[in-house]
Amino acid sequence: MPSVLDAKRLFHSRQADCPPHRQKLFIDSRGGSGTLLSDERTLSSYPSITSGTTLIIVMSAPWNLYVQDPNESGKTYTIEIPSSEPQSYSITDLKALAEQHMKQSLVDYQFHFKEKPVEECLHGKRRTLKDCGINKEDTVFIMKIGIVVNITAPEIDICFVMDCTGSMGSWIESVKTNVKNVRDGLEQHYKGCDIRFSFVRYTDYDQPTSTRTTWINFTKSLSQFHNFVDPIKASGGGDTPKI
Repeated sequence: MPSVLDAKRLFHSRQADCPPHRQKLFIDSRGGSGTLLSDERTLSSYPSITSGTTLIIVMSAPWNLYVQDPNESGKTYTIEIPSSEPQSYSITDLKALAEQHMKQSLVDYQFHFKEKPVEECLHGKRRTLKDCGINKEDTVFIMKIGIVVNITAPEIDICFVMDCTGSMGSWIESVKTNVKNVRDGLEQHYKGCDIRFSFVRYTDYDQPTSTRTTWINFTKSLSQFHNFVDPIKASGGGDTPKI
C-alpha cells in the first residue's frame, strides 16, 4: 500500500495548486479516529484504513514571506516557504529561496525584521524563523551589509514669537490657548518624537531694555514652558501704531 506522502503526491498531480506540504490527510471521522496521518507512514500501517475508507484532505494556506528588493524601491517578492513546518526554515534557507526568486546573489546582504538585523546563527546553530519571531505574512527587508541605517524619531523645534503689547490685549488669552493646542496636537500626532518648545515675548521700544524682549530657551519640559507662558500679560504699546 502506498505511503501517506505518495497519496499527497497523487492528489498534487491532479490538483497542481495543492502541493504535498500544504495538504493534511485525515481518516474520515465517521469511519475512524480522524487522526492526522503522518507522511513517514504507509496507509497500511493504520489499521482503520481499508479499501473502503474515506480520507479527508485539508488544505492549509501558503506561508508567505514578502521580501522587498534592495535594488528596486517598491518592488516586493512573494516567497512561499515550501515546507509543512515553515518556521523551521533557517535564515540561510530563506536567503537561498530569495536568491532563487529574485535571480540575484544576496551574499553581501543582511535580512532585517522589525527594523533590526536578523542574525543567521544562534549559539553556533542556524537561526530559524521561529527563533527570530517571524510569523506568517511578515515582511522581511534586505539591506546591504556595511550600510548603517539609523531609524530614529525626528526632532522638532518650535518657537512661538508673540507681540505682547497693550494693543494685543484682547488676543493674548486666545494666543495662549492656541499655543497649547498646537503643542497638544503635535504631541498627539508625533508620538515618540523629541519636541522642544521656545517662546519669545516682545513689546515696544519704549519699554525698559530688561523687559522689552524676553524668552525661554528651547526645552522639552512642558512645565517650564507653561511657567513662562501662563503669566504673560499685555503691557506697553502706548506709542503710535505701526503699519
